[in-house]
Amino acid sequence: MDYMEQIGCVHRDLRSENILLSNMMSCKIGDFGLARFMESSSIAVSAGAQIPIKWTAPEVFQHQKYSNKSDVWSFGVLLGEIMTYGKLPFPDKSNGDYRKDILDGKRLEPPSESHPEVSHIMEMCWRYQSSSRPSFSEVEGFLMDLLNPILVDDIVE
Repeated sequence: MDYMEQIGCVHRDLRSENILLSNMMSCKIGDFGLARFMESSSIAVSAGAQIPIKWTAPEVFQHQKYSNKSDVWSFGVLLGEIMTYGKLPFPDKSNGDYRKDILDGKRLEPPSESHPEVSHIMEMCWRYQSSSRPSFSEVEGFLMDLLNPILVDDIVE
């Protein structure tokens, strides 16, 4: 996603259903059907477009505008899916309740199964103001900082 952000491409459908896992356990992003290259800082939603509600950032509901920061929001939801081994996000909420809660400014809660540091990354991805969310480069750095001690332990053993 860092690469996509660098080349000005917005995925608009980032969720576990669209992540492919190779036999080497490498994640590959798939389903680029909604992806668009940005000619400005955001992309408008087409009238009547089907969007994945529970992965959708507030600005998409408010202004019908996607950006790399709305993909960052979706990535936070994807992290929750990973932490719950692929469970659908926010199972206690209907799509309508989710949308209303987001528009009312209610905070999303990371799944209880999440590691505290991963929960913190999710919370950063879910900052209400898109300009306050990290870039994908920053998210990658946070995840690498989290994984480096694990990777070093594997190498030492």
